Amino acid sequence: MFAPPNQAYRIRSRFLATRQGKKELLDYVQDSRTLIAGTAADPLPEAVTLTVFMEGLRTSTARTEVFRVHSSSFEEAVSVALNAEHNFRSARPGWYAGSAGSSSGPEPMDLSYAEDEEAELLAAEQRTSIRRCFACGSTLHLRASCPVRNQRKAPPSQASGSSRGNSAPSRRGAP
Repeated sequence: MFAPPNQAYRIRSRFLATRQGKKELLDYVQDSRTLIAGTAADPLPEAVTLTVFMEGLRTSTARTEVFRVHSSSFEEAVSVALNAEHNFRSARPGWYAGSAGSSSGPEPMDLSYAEDEEAELLAAEQRTSIRRCFACGSTLHLRASCPVRNQRKAPPSQASGSSRGNSAPSRRGAP
């Protein structure tokens, strides 16, 4: 089996561009080791691999400790970084989701909330399918044919003596 002619170049450039980013430190170390092993035919100098690893670390206690110690080899820097990360996590249980301090085991899920939520969703669906009158809230009719609304809009009686009642006949032409 033959590798493409520029395979060594690709691996070298991937290693030089590698960064920890959002990866866990152990994953970053494993990726770095894999890429270094891929350059075994034409290895990079130890100073280059060390510098790339150190610069690729995200801002954390591991990075601070690696820069403070001034490691002389890649493996020494990895050891310092992993040790610093372990010490930080063990000193603050619960800081990280997967920390060693939170080994109380899995916590059972409370299903009563799920049942309540399901009932609430069903009730909301039913509420949208029920058509109610906006004036009185009845489900028997809509606002346009609401008897309560129509009673309020009914013209006032002639005997009431209001200004509307007296002015209405004069508009029709009667005195």
